[in-house]
Amino acid sequence: MHNILLVGAGQLGSRHLQGAVKSGLPLNITVIDPSTESLTLAKERLKEVEIGNPKTTISFSEQLSEGMACEICIIATTANYRFDVFMEVIQKTSVKKLILEKVLFQKESEYFIVEEKLNLYGIKAWVNCPRRMFPFYKHLKSLVNKNEQISLTVDGSNWGMACNTIHFIDLFSFLTESFKIKSFSTSLVNELEHSKRKDFYEVFGHTEYIDDQNNRLKISCNKRDEVEVTIHFKTSSLEFLLCESTQTINIIKNNGALNKDFEPQFQSSLTHLNIEEIINNDNCSLTPYSESKQMHLSFLPTLKKHFEQLIGKNLSHCPIT
Repeated sequence: MHNILLVGAGQLGSRHLQGAVKSGLPLNITVIDPSTESLTLAKERLKEVEIGNPKTTISFSEQLSEGMACEICIIATTANYRFDVFMEVIQKTSVKKLILEKVLFQKESEYFIVEEKLNLYGIKAWVNCPRRMFPFYKHLKSLVNKNEQISLTVDGSNWGMACNTIHFIDLFSFLTESFKIKSFSTSLVNELEHSKRKDFYEVFGHTEYIDDQNNRLKISCNKRDEVEVTIHFKTSSLEFLLCESTQTINIIKNNGALNKDFEPQFQSSLTHLNIEEIINNDNCSLTPYSESKQMHLSFLPTLKKHFEQLIGKNLSHCPIT
């Protein structure tokens, strides 16, 4: 049996659970969440999927027990709790591998503390930005000529720019094979936008990033009611427009023989792949922590400064999740 620990059983954590139980490996899954409501949600969603191995067991608890040994821990809490949960996990358990949800943490200092602890305890960790696992984007990467510069433009409305920008920075990094990314310019709407989640904020506007190979990433989000995400990918040999929300692709230039349909992959169909890859290969297709840390820090300080200006005071953290 392979011991799997899942901390956080809410909206996303319950989807991780659905995905984990689909594994053909025999798993002993322990789900932790202090909220009985979240645990109930996870139990209900568990009934919607078929368990991949008859020997797999699932248990639920409101608190983490001391002395547990686990091969893989998935931390799927919101960002404001994730650092404290991480510290509790490494203090109370013997954990070998970690999958962390994003946005990772709200304080810059926590990124460095976590990296130090991972190195100290010899823990491998990855961050769950799963677009790099989508068949379409994997196929696209195989077509990219490394001698061509890449331009990636993400545009749309109401897609959660503060909490989801990291997904597109990560996709950009995956396609360019560079995680040395820095903010180039920022123009955000000067209005404080409350997130759907209490005590968190959202942003609208425009940001640009550049990497060490002079590839460019442009990200925009406006305030229309409908949720829409459009991706414009361009090199000298390949250009297309992809609308993720409608799953449509408009090919403009096709020297790279782009012939894959776009199908979004949901967390409930991915987590078992991550688990099996880590157990079987001691590796994972998700983003290594050290790389994702640098990507997060390319935009987190900018957002924190933006919120401080709007709120009118210094903040100890960046209130996004």
